[in-house]
Amino acid sequence: MPIAMTVLFKLDDSTGTATVAKIMAALDHHGYATERTFKSSSRPALASVYSIPGARGVDLDAIRKALAPFDDLVEYIEEGPDRRLKAG
Repeated sequence: MPIAMTVLFKLDDSTGTATVAKIMAALDHHGYATERTFKSSSRPALASVYSIPGARGVDLDAIRKALAPFDDLVEYIEEGPDRRLKAG
């Protein structure tokens, strides 16, 4: 069974609300629930970072393809950090 991870992506800080809604709808159409990573941030650089929790390793390419029409607005797409605590 593939391990669940989080995929992070950042949009250009100047991306408008209507365009963000189109991007979220495109990802939703492909079965990916997206959320703002830093929900209460007023800093544009942080407010434009989104995450797709529970994605699988094989989903990274599919997410890249879903975001391809918006390629000029996407600054990066990457696997998020593994935050599992070590047994101690």
